[in-house]
Amino acid sequence: MVTFWDLAISFIIIIIFFSIIYALGKGGKEKRREALFPFVSGEEYHPMRVPYRIHWIYYVSLFTAFETAILLILLAFGAEVLAIIPLLYILIILLALLLAPKE
Repeated sequence: MVTFWDLAISFIIIIIFFSIIYALGKGGKEKRREALFPFVSGEEYHPMRVPYRIHWIYYVSLFTAFETAILLILLAFGAEVLAIIPLLYILIILLALLLAPKE
């Protein structure tokens, strides 16, 4: 059976692991201005703006929140505790879904 401390220790290990990866990737020498250009051959290029919709990012984050809510409910029922906190979490997510930007 999974306890709170098992989840807390795994969360701390994940945070430490990704902090180390972030610290390793952040260092390094700065690139010269020419290295940042896609073509250094002297050919002129026109920058292209890639269109994307910020609404999709909002819905992706809501999808992730719903996946987390399912995990919280399963853990709450598995531990045989009151499911008030996961249900409140789902209620907040549903409220965020109602307030989501319309296209």
